[in-house]
Amino acid sequence: NFGLMRPIDRMLKLWDDEEVTAGDIENLPKFTPPDVFIDETRETIHDFGPSEFQPGSMVCTIETIGDVNAWEVGCITYIDPDTGRFLAFGHDAYGSIGDVNIPVADCYVYHTFESIEQSFVLGIPTRIIGTMTSDAWQGISGTLSEIPNLLKVELFMYDEDYERELTSMFHAADDPRIYPNSVPDAIKRALVRGLDTAGRGFVTVHWTLHTTAWDVFEFEQVYLAGDYAGAAGSDLKKMLGALAKNDFTESVPKLLTGSISLTKTEKTIVLRDLRHVVEGEDKEGFPENVKPGEEIEIKLRMEPWMAGGYDRSFTFQVPPEFPAGAAEIQIYGGLKSLPSNGQVPDNIFDEMKKARDGLVDPLEVVVPLDLYELMESFQPEYRADELVIQIVSTEDDDPDGDREYFEIVERLDGIVRGVIARELEINGGDE
Repeated sequence: NFGLMRPIDRMLKLWDDEEVTAGDIENLPKFTPPDVFIDETRETIHDFGPSEFQPGSMVCTIETIGDVNAWEVGCITYIDPDTGRFLAFGHDAYGSIGDVNIPVADCYVYHTFESIEQSFVLGIPTRIIGTMTSDAWQGISGTLSEIPNLLKVELFMYDEDYERELTSMFHAADDPRIYPNSVPDAIKRALVRGLDTAGRGFVTVHWTLHTTAWDVFEFEQVYLAGDYAGAAGSDLKKMLGALAKNDFTESVPKLLTGSISLTKTEKTIVLRDLRHVVEGEDKEGFPENVKPGEEIEIKLRMEPWMAGGYDRSFTFQVPPEFPAGAAEIQIYGGLKSLPSNGQVPDNIFDEMKKARDGLVDPLEVVVPLDLYELMESFQPEYRADELVIQIVSTEDDDPDGDREYFEIVERLDGIVRGVIARELEINGGDE
């Protein structure tokens, strides 16, 4: 049993604020936790009745529990009969990450597999009865007299083809070192289990996240069916990681709901051709002399999957303030930003710290100014089913680089693939 192999005097160093000697373990103190539960959590787990704990008793540290479960199993090494404080495992549970806030549950053991190399236990959590507060190389510590808050996750899944509704619910540890990974991983398992992910298809995902600070964040994106669980989980992991790491304000997630709608009907729209329309006639190229304020009509050829193509016409006006010189019409779908990560670079927190410490000019680094800006920046600029039409200045002497002056965004019934660009010259605009 790993928990009793670590010398107790080393494990007791986790309690450096109290005087407890190794000899106390010989008394094998016992502790019965109070009969308290979190009602919604209790509905999702088994209840084998009250338990009495002593060294050698099995417990589980909970990452997620409910329709999707993830936990670690180990045994108690020492317990304080007066307070319920305990030491367990004799090794770390999550990489020696220090102070934590992770639920601890009673463990029902089905079988112990003995081995001269590595024995292990087959067991499940039955009821949450305490909190793990420290994770160190010597072992874990916590208390069996306090129940932590939990993050509730609800998934509402809908299969459009079979008109079938499914739900999945679980609770998760709200520790900022745990939930950014454990929650997306559990959601991925629930989605793969609940909806058919093989082959082609179209999936819409909408997340709503409520926090203890009364913040509400919403995110939405569409995916291809074959990779939506992984892509959606990756996007969510980045957003939850940003919330956990942010130093604007303490905002702990308390409720995450997801609405997922799937159809295996292929909804891909490919951009095939772009033409300029002059007096009702299609032209291959664009006129050399386009003036600011002038209207341009284009005809876009689009081909849905396994269906005949069709044309869509768009008419727009070149902005009056558009600069003279080389420009470009760019047409593309939001899919080109997938897998989506919004506008946030991987080193966003390093850049934010440099700006606060005065190591870089704040005007040269675009960083979020508050939690809402940070979370909003993880929302992709466009959905994958949106068609984007832009006129962009491409003048070399443009001090701001490529500048977008005009944009049309229209949502279509399918994921838009392809990029089309055409050059044109703007004459008579701002020099």
